Amino acid sequence: MYAVTIDDVVCEGCGECAQLCPFEIITMVDDKAEITGDSSLCTGCESCVVVCEPGGIALQEY
Repeated sequence: MYAVTIDDVVCEGCGECAQLCPFEIITMVDDKAEITGDSSLCTGCESCVVVCEPGGIALQEY
């Protein structure tokens, strides 16, 4: 299982992570990315991590 975290201070609100998440775990709320979906669905594909240029998304396996 994986835990996805988003640093709202670092997030620039581009929305690319939300568009690329295949399980719709990430959505945009007030122009910032947030984990709003069922995070247990995360497979660790890292698409959100790779696309986040400022490095505001972390993925950790547990």
